[in-house]
Amino acid sequence: MSRMFYVYTPPGYESGQQKYPVLYLLHGNGQIESSWTWTGRANVIMDNLLADGKVKPMIVVMPYGHIPREIKPDPTASASPLAIEKELLDGVRPEVEHKYRVLTDRDHRAIGGLSMGAAQSLSIGLHNLDQFAYVAAFSGGGNRTEWEKADPALLNKKLKVLWIGCGTEDPGYKSVKAMDDLLTGKKIKHVFNESGGGHSWPNWQVYLSKYAPLLFQ
Repeated sequence: MSRMFYVYTPPGYESGQQKYPVLYLLHGNGQIESSWTWTGRANVIMDNLLADGKVKPMIVVMPYGHIPREIKPDPTASASPLAIEKELLDGVRPEVEHKYRVLTDRDHRAIGGLSMGAAQSLSIGLHNLDQFAYVAAFSGGGNRTEWEKADPALLNKKLKVLWIGCGTEDPGYKSVKAMDDLLTGKKIKHVFNESGGGHSWPNWQVYLSKYAPLLFQ
């Protein structure tokens, strides 16, 4: 079935010929592909970071993450990471690379997401180290069993940035901190951003503003 995805392009895109790196930015459970712009103001955050000279110009792609089911704001339910992984890699990415001027190598491709999208990003990034050099999880933990089995040397070689952030008042804080502890114990290089606040947009907006400047340097 047809599904939409939102695309942010940096100032000057329409009049130029330059090719840009890509950040795939995933939403949370109960949200939709427009949430990162309508509520999260990702476009405004990126414009401001660019105006301040803090980020490299990039394209940000925001797909719909509830696959295969319809949206259900049920905190106990989540979309399958494998389903969104297949759609992102086999459906969304080829469409983006066909219709937009983007760089197509792994060093110019990043992924990140909030809550449900955080788990999806960690899963997709781990499964596809040949395609993503940057991975971020905002207020969400990954499958620790999978990460426990992962090769630290390979992860440290492949991932230029592995970024995790969570608020101490977030209901999922313990799970996210456990992921941080696991990565630290295995000597996997990563950034752990502990902040105040809970499971909310003010945190996710700040996390995006901290993650984006680390990309494609």
